[in-house]
Amino acid sequence: MSERQLIVQLNPQAGCIGDLHRATLDTLSAISTLSFQGLLAAVSVPTLICFGDHERPPMQQASREMHEKITGSDFAIIENAGHLSMIDQPDAFTKLVRDHIGKAN
Repeated sequence: MSERQLIVQLNPQAGCIGDLHRATLDTLSAISTLSFQGLLAAVSVPTLICFGDHERPPMQQASREMHEKITGSDFAIIENAGHLSMIDQPDAFTKLVRDHIGKAN
């Protein structure tokens, strides 16, 4: 079974988006091979870096490294949340963002 057939089998509506789906996969593949680590020290705007405490360890480490490289960045770990902390803990996430924006103004 081809990748496309599998996708359509799992989600019949996916057959309607063919090229869009391929473009999305290609974009995600390209993003996963890029590294912006060398540019982080140049970030000069207020920056909030946060992740959920159930996030995968590699993503936690990457977030900590970004925080270390972006001078003055705010850093937070959201309890009882995973990769999509804004969905897992919307109130905690919203408070973090509002506090960060308030601090920046």
